Amino acid sequence: MRNCKHEGLPPFIFFLGAILALGLGIAAAEAKNPFAGLKQAMQSGRITALADVQMAHDLSLWYVALNTGQDTDVRQLQEALRRHPDWPQAHSIRILIERKIPARAAAENVIGWFEEFPPVSGTGLQKYLGALDRAGQAEKLHQVLKAAWPGISLSAAETSELAAGYRHLLTAADHRARADMLFWRNRLTESAPVIALLPAEERRLAETRIRLIRLDSNVNAAINALPENLQNDAGLIFARVFWRRNNDLNDRAAELLMPDTLPADLGAAPERWWRERHILARRAMAEKDYRRAYELAAAHRQERGFAFAQAEFLAGFLALRFLDEPRKAIDHFHRLYQNVTTPVSVSRAAYWMGRAAEQLGNETVAQQWYETAAMHPATFYGQHALEKLGTLDVSRILMHMRVPVDREARQKFTANSNMRALAFLHAAGLSDQTQPFFRNALAAAQSPDDYMALIELGKKTGQTHYNVFAAKRLLSENRTIVFEDGYPLLREEWLPRRSRRDLPLIHALIRQESNFEMAARSPAGALGLMQLMPGTAGETRERLGIPRPAEGAEALLTDPAYNITLGSTYLQQMLDRYGGSAVLALGAYNAGPGRSDRWIRELGDPRRMSAEEVIDWIELIPIYETRNYIQRVLENRYVYMYRLQPETEFVALSSLF
Repeated sequence: MRNCKHEGLPPFIFFLGAILALGLGIAAAEAKNPFAGLKQAMQSGRITALADVQMAHDLSLWYVALNTGQDTDVRQLQEALRRHPDWPQAHSIRILIERKIPARAAAENVIGWFEEFPPVSGTGLQKYLGALDRAGQAEKLHQVLKAAWPGISLSAAETSELAAGYRHLLTAADHRARADMLFWRNRLTESAPVIALLPAEERRLAETRIRLIRLDSNVNAAINALPENLQNDAGLIFARVFWRRNNDLNDRAAELLMPDTLPADLGAAPERWWRERHILARRAMAEKDYRRAYELAAAHRQERGFAFAQAEFLAGFLALRFLDEPRKAIDHFHRLYQNVTTPVSVSRAAYWMGRAAEQLGNETVAQQWYETAAMHPATFYGQHALEKLGTLDVSRILMHMRVPVDREARQKFTANSNMRALAFLHAAGLSDQTQPFFRNALAAAQSPDDYMALIELGKKTGQTHYNVFAAKRLLSENRTIVFEDGYPLLREEWLPRRSRRDLPLIHALIRQESNFEMAARSPAGALGLMQLMPGTAGETRERLGIPRPAEGAEALLTDPAYNITLGSTYLQQMLDRYGGSAVLALGAYNAGPGRSDRWIRELGDPRRMSAEEVIDWIELIPIYETRNYIQRVLENRYVYMYRLQPETEFVALSSLF
């Protein structure tokens, strides 16, 4: 305590340290709890303000409740949740609180809590309904039950108990709605108890849907045994499409997706229909049946969102490039343009409007659409539109963009709960625990000032990936480009000599792969800045004659120079393999060289194509992730050319393919 800087605080800090260590069981979980270090931070004087003490308490309470199995007081958890309702894993904290609320707690207290935080678990719903029953609020009880029943997560026992306890309120229609919602959300196991409550014919319908989705054989008899009106059920038709597509009965699956057989109501998850359509359309494209592919895409029936954008683009692309129907293409591209907002989608729609107008011989209209697309110079299609206009000087556009500063707005955003936790954890030396709080703060950001507040925090704390994530979202949501902070540069000491052959491409790839997060770890196991798989890294290391690090693959997360050395070497191997073709090399880096080899066989060799044909070639890649990856890295690469060498002369985009 001798190190504490503020007189008068040590007794209180010592008291809170005791709470953290004893009252929350942190001493017993010291080895597991990263927030146990907060006690030492307080004792050293790094945490002194009363607000910081409360933050330390809430962070430790949150962690212990979620991770250590130590007992926690429900009232403390409730107060912490009220202070931080948008913290990471708040949903899990709510479930824990619902379990801990005493079964016979005062009805008014239980009702008050659930009116503030509606139940998210079966246990919580049962306690809320029980409290409403004890309080004599029958109408409210009915409303709560009806609203929660279709989608709330319930165990088999909870489903049976609620269905039996409130059978006078729950109807067959309610059970049908719940079973249907669970099907669309792919929660098949959870649907079994409610299926048992359905009338006999509807129970057979539900069981047939399950058999189809589980790809059982000999399902035709079960389908034919259903009454005719149930054979037209949207959920059943979708399950039949799914079954046929997974059994490679592509034509028969497509028959069920044609307008004359499609149900009027697509159910609770219309985007799932597009996934089936899209797969079948891509299969038809692979067989060069472009008319069938167009028919599948054009009849999509999507109304908004990512599925709508994919469907309208694909329909327009097929009409223009393979069916020679530019007027149809314009209809699709214009609908796309009118219903999307992100620079990537807006520039794509406008660029292809220009291409369609060119094909119709209308150069004036084409020029106007290219100018519209060119308003987004940090995007793949915005850059190609600039080249069409003959004005591809990205540096002049990007380097002079500045985000207006509203200090009051930024300060308001930094005062929110996740931002305060971020700043606190960095100050306490716990930067490695900040990622979940950053993700939540990023999700809550809305204005340019919000995103700039995150970028300022990233610069202040050395968390470069904060800058990149925030800059990408700022561009997507507000069409605002952050040039320097959004396109960071690697440290000089991280760049071995062998990594300097194409620095713009290396930077561009890292920005897409890891957002410059040194310790990035993908669900598939890729590690570090250049997201290397340990096996690939090991093979490359041996080829270079580099000794194996003592920490093994973990060195990819802790030694950026090592990661970049291996990653840039592997990238160069792919470039050499494909004669310098960045498109093929990036496809191989993302999806494996075997796929790039196959796409050359199936789609042609982009090294022997014109620039416009290469653009087509990229759009024909059957894997969305790879199509998007190549376009994002290439657009980053062009920006980095001017970021690294501002005096770079005009470079044709085709030379970078």
